[in-house]
Amino acid sequence: MPARLGEILDLMARVERVGRTSVTVSVTATAEEFKTGRRPPAIAGRFEIVTVDDAVRPVAIA
Repeated sequence: MPARLGEILDLMARVERVGRTSVTVSVTATAEEFKTGRRPPAIAGRFEIVTVDDAVRPVAIA
């Protein structure tokens, strides 16, 4: 269910995996409905973040 204008989003991020050159993070969000107080899921996503050098090649996480 998408969030509507005026609702409050509550985001939660969790590190799923840490590799040599990357980190995987999952993010979920609920949107609080003012009239009912319900907090149904609004969005979910998974992000792979890779550390790169100036030539855009993966490098080890410092």
